[in-house]
Amino acid sequence: MCRNCGTLVDYDEEQFTVEQLHEWKARAERAAAVEIAGGSEFRPIAAGEVRQELTVGELAAVRALSEEFGCHVETNVYVAAEGWLRLHAAVVRGEDLIGIDIHEHHGNGLAYFQIEHLIALVARLKFERFRKFVLYIAVVSDGPPELDEPVKARLKELAGAASFKVYVRMYRLNALRAKYGL
Repeated sequence: MCRNCGTLVDYDEEQFTVEQLHEWKARAERAAAVEIAGGSEFRPIAAGEVRQELTVGELAAVRALSEEFGCHVETNVYVAAEGWLRLHAAVVRGEDLIGIDIHEHHGNGLAYFQIEHLIALVARLKFERFRKFVLYIAVVSDGPPELDEPVKARLKELAGAASFKVYVRMYRLNALRAKYGL
């Protein structure tokens, strides 16, 4: 590159790839924009671009589990465990962490791989402040009712194969909405 005018002197495409030239150009443009306070190609993510609150189904599941446990269920929980573990919700019973994984079923399948991954991950973790872990898988369904049984059967199969206690809770969205006025 010429020091005076900034143009490429060597047209050797093996030494100077197109991607590398585009990177240099973008870097130079960002530096120039910063120098002249001309703004940036980046911007903060807007509030409307991220999910701020729970969906109606998730809120209904949290309320149902809160009623079942008899205490407030904390949502969006990060727990220290050889790093950290993020749970949709959680409560504590004695020295045991009760983790809650919430899914919505609209009749078009469920992401079982996410549940399988969570079960495999938790089986390997050691928690800093809790003696053991119990998982509640809560599924809020608004799909055809006849599709709930195969989902429940598959979840019970996953629960049976886990090395720790896993409970499955299936809910119907409209019943929960009516019960809790959502």
